[in-house]
Amino acid sequence: MAHWTGAANSFEHPALGSVNYSTTEVSDDPDTQVAQTIDLMRRYAMEDSRSALVIADAARAWQSGDPIGDTWGYIKSRLQFINDEVTAEPLQPSFIYPIVETLCRPKDMAVAPFPQGDCDDFSMYGAAHLLARGVPCSFATVAANGQDPTAYSHVYLVAYPKTGPYAGKRVPMDLSHGAYPGWEVGNQYGKMREWPCNSTSSVLIIAAIIGAGLLIYEAWRMKLLW
Repeated sequence: MAHWTGAANSFEHPALGSVNYSTTEVSDDPDTQVAQTIDLMRRYAMEDSRSALVIADAARAWQSGDPIGDTWGYIKSRLQFINDEVTAEPLQPSFIYPIVETLCRPKDMAVAPFPQGDCDDFSMYGAAHLLARGVPCSFATVAANGQDPTAYSHVYLVAYPKTGPYAGKRVPMDLSHGAYPGWEVGNQYGKMREWPCNSTSSVLIIAAIIGAGLLIYEAWRMKLLW
């Protein structure tokens, strides 16, 4: 059971430890919402790849010298897949509207007692590891839900390693759902986009980000940044 510790925007999450949050408005347009989210994911991945916490975590993952295989094996074994509503449940009683999505920063994943998340968390964590090791990468969004084939519904990582057995190749890394490096969900609805992690912002985001931690969509308009 989560419990509040001090200020109203700080509490102890049962799996992720101590987190903070703040709020910001986002677009009502679904594609713009995705672009805004990807911008935050890129920012977190790039910033946290330079964090001592992530650098140390990436060093622990180093086994074979292959950044793809090392990152894949370490993150797949370390993170537990948890749906967003479970991750956000401790904070839900504080809000009128349902919380439907969460993000956890890589540097928080690196030290969380029981790291967990869904596809965006796996992707950000993997991106921070790869960037810490100098491997260019992108986030890929794809429409994968037949109930809403016009909307992006899944995100995964794509790496472009310069060394190792995958050197010079485009390597999809679906860390949350893939069975092996290189596996990629089919683009059956014709809606897929790659977003380079080192790219400049694609949309303007006005947000006050407090500390590190989780991003939560609330009622499609409100984002909570833990």
